[in-house]
Amino acid sequence: LGLQPSMQQPSVGAPVVTSLEPLKGKIKDKHIAQIAEELQQWQIVASNLGFGEMGIENIETNHRSPAGQRMAFLRKWIARDGNAATYEKLSEVLEKLGEQGAAERIRRIAGELPLWQLVAKKLWHGAEQYRGDGDQAYSTGRSKDGISE
Repeated sequence: LGLQPSMQQPSVGAPVVTSLEPLKGKIKDKHIAQIAEELQQWQIVASNLGFGEMGIENIETNHRSPAGQRMAFLRKWIARDGNAATYEKLSEVLEKLGEQGAAERIRRIAGELPLWQLVAKKLWHGAEQYRGDGDQAYSTGRSKDGISE
C-alpha cells in the first residue's frame, strides 16, 4: 500500500507496540477506573506500596464502596509518588503478590503489548525456566558443543 511501517493501522483491539515507555510512565487519569477494577485486594497492594494502616483505614472510612476505595487509593498513590507511580511499579507489586493476570492486564491498559504478545511472553518466560544444560553454555561464553567462542 505504500505506507510507512509506523503509519500502518493495527488490527482491531491490538495496540501498536512502539516502545516500553508507556509502561514506565506515570499512570494516566483516564486509566484509573480500569486499573481500579484489577485491584480487588487494594489494601494489600497499598501496603506493599508503602501505605500505612492509618492511610488505608482513612480511605476505607471516607469511601464506602469498594470501587470508590480502589479509585481513591490509586489517586492518593499517584498524588504521593508523582512520576514514580507507574504502570510498571504497580505491575511489579501485583506479580510479587501472585496476581500475574492482573499485572498483565495493567500492562495491556498501558499499551505495552497486545494480548497475543502477552501470551507469547508468558510462554517464553515459562520455557526459559526449563532450559537444559545445553542452553546454559551460552551464558558461560561457550557454544552449545562446548567450544569456546
